[in-house]
Amino acid sequence: MATLEQTIVERWASKSALNALLSSTRVYVGNNSSASLPWVSLTRESGTRRVQSSANRLDTTTMRFEIYHSDYEKGRAIATTLAKQTTNGFHQDAFDITGDGRAVSMILENEGDFQDERGTWVFVVDFAVTYRRP
Repeated sequence: MATLEQTIVERWASKSALNALLSSTRVYVGNNSSASLPWVSLTRESGTRRVQSSANRLDTTTMRFEIYHSDYEKGRAIATTLAKQTTNGFHQDAFDITGDGRAVSMILENEGDFQDERGTWVFVVDFAVTYRRP
């Protein structure tokens, strides 16, 4: 059974423009600070908010992408593509979670960037993901 995070990495691989900018093999669930640049950390950032009715249980959580890159323009291109509402981005996306429900919406919450103490550019893109469990 795949997790929400694993399914998002699989979806990254299927989005041709995004995968051309940075291969999904460079997207890690959790932090992999030992990876060479560029790379992406995908984490569940906040607690889960639950809405339950007699028919459905919907959970919403914040998923954070942190894109680590030495080149500002290339890192910004990845973040911008990721945040778009297109077949290549994730904003307003919906998808099946392999063997474990359905993400009914993925909405852009926050986007920003900064340069860390080593000079690496970090692009942060947060999405609110609402998903239904079977």
